Amino acid sequence: MVMRRILVLFLAVSMACNAYGAIAVVDIDKVITNSVAYKKFKIGWEKNNIKYQSEIASYEKKMIDLDREINSRSESGELKEISKLKVQLSEYEMMIQKLVEKRKNILDRSFSNAISQIKTHMIKLIEDYSKKNSIEIVVSKSQTIYSDAQHDITDEVLKSLNKELNYIEDNTERTVQ
Repeated sequence: MVMRRILVLFLAVSMACNAYGAIAVVDIDKVITNSVAYKKFKIGWEKNNIKYQSEIASYEKKMIDLDREINSRSESGELKEISKLKVQLSEYEMMIQKLVEKRKNILDRSFSNAISQIKTHMIKLIEDYSKKNSIEIVVSKSQTIYSDAQHDITDEVLKSLNKELNYIEDNTERTVQ
């Protein structure tokens, strides 16, 4: 069954090549991860991630301190104070959970936006390159079983992308409140 699907896919691509002309292959992941814009963005993104982690760690330290104070007051029997501290500890715990979720969402959204910007530019560059070089079909390398190296336009697309897009604005900082 699997071999039959592979054969059908192979025949379809072969027929497309014969019917439509030139075909090219692009390693999309390689273009994205090796682009100058992505590398610069990733550095800033990782700095924000570290900053968020240290912010959360400071709140966790406060929780640990509160927990220690609760334990020390338990020994002296200050029930009213212990109750207040336990409420405060619970509030910190909820606040940290919300903060972690918010920071994760901000980082995820920022990362998705950056990848989207790169892909948008990359697709436009692939279209332009294809028109200029009379290429009728461009296939993602991840969807290709085999292709001759002469059909791979990954490096050309990467070079063009680096000329056109060498920076992506990281809006992570603006969305943090």
